[in-house]
Amino acid sequence: MIYKALLFCSLCLWLSPAEAVMIKNLQPTFDCATAKYDDEKFVCADDDLAKLNEESNKWYQKQADYREKHLNNLPGFERDYVKQHQSKNTVQRLRCLQKGEQAKECLTEFYKKNIQSLKDTLLGFSLMMSCSGEGSEQCDFTLSDRLLATGADINGYIDNVPSKYCIISPVFPFMDGVPAYYMAIGNQTGSKALKYVLSKGAKLGMPGKFSASEFCRDFNLDEMKILLAHDVKTGESFSPPIFYKFLAEGIDSSDKVEIVKLFIQEIGEVDPVSSDPRTSLIMLLDNQKMRPETAEYAWKAAQELIAHGANVWQADKTGRNVLGYLEQNEVMKNSPYFESFRNLILYGEATVRPGFDCAKAETDAERLTCRDNELAQLDQEVNVWSQKIANYRTEQLTSAAEVGNQQSDDARLVEYYYQRSGCSRSQKDFRDCVKKSYEQSLQYLKDKMQNLKAKNS
Repeated sequence: MIYKALLFCSLCLWLSPAEAVMIKNLQPTFDCATAKYDDEKFVCADDDLAKLNEESNKWYQKQADYREKHLNNLPGFERDYVKQHQSKNTVQRLRCLQKGEQAKECLTEFYKKNIQSLKDTLLGFSLMMSCSGEGSEQCDFTLSDRLLATGADINGYIDNVPSKYCIISPVFPFMDGVPAYYMAIGNQTGSKALKYVLSKGAKLGMPGKFSASEFCRDFNLDEMKILLAHDVKTGESFSPPIFYKFLAEGIDSSDKVEIVKLFIQEIGEVDPVSSDPRTSLIMLLDNQKMRPETAEYAWKAAQELIAHGANVWQADKTGRNVLGYLEQNEVMKNSPYFESFRNLILYGEATVRPGFDCAKAETDAERLTCRDNELAQLDQEVNVWSQKIANYRTEQLTSAAEVGNQQSDDARLVEYYYQRSGCSRSQKDFRDCVKKSYEQSLQYLKDKMQNLKAKNS
């Protein structure tokens, strides 16, 4: 990233006025009036291809003029951008010439795609600048309407996204694969721009080189309502990534707690199945931007997430679960909510504590027991009866043979006591399995005590 940032800065150096004028006349392809290479001569010798080449240059110039007028685009950037396109286009034309009889067809397709890309990129810039000021609802989509009428595609992939305009992150000059509508909804243009691109058919779940979750902004409550309502109606896989990004960027206002509630209400699941093992709670706590004043809102958001089934067991690729992240989050550790947060993770709403340390729970069954009053009570009873037997034996033992028998019996006790660890969370009857294991262990202990007393009577 450092390399990319430095390279971008190197492209943004001011040139002299004379150099700027020269750059303004640069073309991404070439001018037939000065054609000198075989690929250029081939294009210019064919009226259809020559017209397409001219149209490509025309759309590039429109785009360049717009950037210069509205985006404060620097000539240094413009120079290198043109060189990039010239090089890429030359390579593609030479490849087409190698196709022999299919050369014209290949070049035609190449120019059409190039023109479309230029139109879509200009559309992206116009969408970004459609609203005046951050979060403003004073918008003018006249140019965007004209571009769409001429064939620009709201879902078309664009290129040349300057990194100084935080559309998505990370962005690098000349990197393409960004849908045009990102420019509107990723640039703090407000809910009006969001409604506009959706009304024009923006497909929020479409794939690209960058995920839709990588916007450089947070959505407010009104915008999130629009996104969620759209997602629910269309079934596009856009909302969960947005929500995860939102959690990872930090909870810093009561408004954002309301967004958590809204998401749960509309989508229903707070930990959608994904290849990413990080859960909603891990995302919430693994936040580098968290500040002391935001701890309260993070705690409130956590309560909502846990109340609606957030996963408190799953570990990520580092082997840490949400408890591990909480204990390493300095902001939360130094907040008045730490102990409450920790207890909520370990015990949920349970008030009964088992006989083992829940912070050291190693199995899913143990973690379930910590959050279940009935199972915790059974665990306590197992511990009580284990201690009763141990005490009784200590009182009654008189020989080495009896000591050996005790050790053998203790081994069986351990086997029964920890039988619960054989229950898997993937089982449909997971809780029933754990409960049954406790009940079997408890019954074994009671029977054992009865047998010991009978033997010594």
